[in-house]
Amino acid sequence: MDSAENYPFHVLPFKKTNVLSIGILTCKNNKHETGIGGNVPLFCELHKHLTEEGIFSFVMTIEDVLLKNNKGYIIVPHTGKWEEVQVPLPDIVYNRIPSRSIEATSRFKKVKDWFGSESIFMFNPCFLDKYEMHTTFSKDPALHCFLPDTIMAGSETSLQKFIENHKTIYLKPKKGNRGNGIFLAALHHDGCITANEPHCSISFENFEAFWKHYSKQFKKKNYLAQQAIMSKKIDGHRYDFRVLVHYSFGVYSISGKAVRMSQSQEITTHVPNGGKLYPYKLLRTGKLDATIQDIAQRCGTILSEHFGFFGEFSMDLGEDETGNIYLYEVNSKPMQFDETAIEKKRLKQLSSLFKDISKFSDN
Repeated sequence: MDSAENYPFHVLPFKKTNVLSIGILTCKNNKHETGIGGNVPLFCELHKHLTEEGIFSFVMTIEDVLLKNNKGYIIVPHTGKWEEVQVPLPDIVYNRIPSRSIEATSRFKKVKDWFGSESIFMFNPCFLDKYEMHTTFSKDPALHCFLPDTIMAGSETSLQKFIENHKTIYLKPKKGNRGNGIFLAALHHDGCITANEPHCSISFENFEAFWKHYSKQFKKKNYLAQQAIMSKKIDGHRYDFRVLVHYSFGVYSISGKAVRMSQSQEITTHVPNGGKLYPYKLLRTGKLDATIQDIAQRCGTILSEHFGFFGEFSMDLGEDETGNIYLYEVNSKPMQFDETAIEKKRLKQLSSLFKDISKFSDN
């Protein structure tokens, strides 16, 4: 191990104690000044909060794990900057690998296998495939009624029947995120189809022309087609619910609910694509709260049964014109919410979850 004198700041040698240690798993990114990839602002806030809670945490990369060099990153208090130091093996790994492509590599599999061989607990094991998630959830009687009809968009015949049945559908990459690549297609009475993308609209004389234009994209990006729900609107704009969920003492509890409303376009409500924040309390009802909690509990239970333990996830839900709730997506690597109160609750829930897992692992 490097001596403390090699660091440009004061370091005390670490001796293994009963202090809980958390490894925040990501990858390297040489384009970032820290050399750390992924959601660095989230890592920073979590690292500071865990320190206040008496939990030792550090960011670790799959590259360093494979080298077995005991390297990690911590924030040095007097500079506020990330510094690379030597760290112990973590008790728990919080998986925040930033991309699906990295998780699909043999490097990531080796890292997961090594954690298992060292009895290191890792939660949120993977990104979720939208269609695999839909198929899994649709088998559950309690969740089935909340799911919009969904198919893969790779078959011309199947997609044509699907749009003829639903008239208006969403097309989205099954491994996409943040609303990237999503667009709306509408079949008109005369057989024409209009494709509404976030920044443009394209008209096609018939389905054959539509298919000719998009089929390569559908197949290359593994698109799925989803029934478009006629959403309730506020001042003429559709809205969705964003819900943050954490495992807490045997149940999946809601850490925060937010509303995102479309503005400049009606395809997606994501803020980077022009969406707007709206207070959940203005739409809140006891029935809505109860329904969202029931959905969260079933989603968390099913995810952990089929894919490995999920301690945290977020849900995108919608409400149709008659008040029915629909589950659009579940995200296993939730981004930060713009609402400060939700982010504070996230940090508290994660620190509580880490402590809860450590007690469970010790028994």
